[in-house]
Amino acid sequence: MITPKARYRLVYDRKNKADTTGKGLIELQVYIDAVTRRYISTKKWVPKSEWDARQKQVNSKNENYIALNNHFKKMIDEIEAFEL
Repeated sequence: MITPKARYRLVYDRKNKADTTGKGLIELQVYIDAVTRRYISTKKWVPKSEWDARQKQVNSKNENYIALNNHFKKMIDEIEAFEL
């Protein structure tokens, strides 16, 4: 039996703590199958104004947005490599 490939998506401020601190945690949401999901912290915090909710990535208002987005992509790539 072939196991389905996991799906990934970045989630901003899942626990709604950005209101008190001004910055929200970015987490990687992993759907293992249709009902099981897990969250992996990226340990990166950004203000809401620097998060693009539509594209699910840090926008160009953050001076390190390229490095941050590459870090998130690398995390996904490492998990996908492990999954194979």
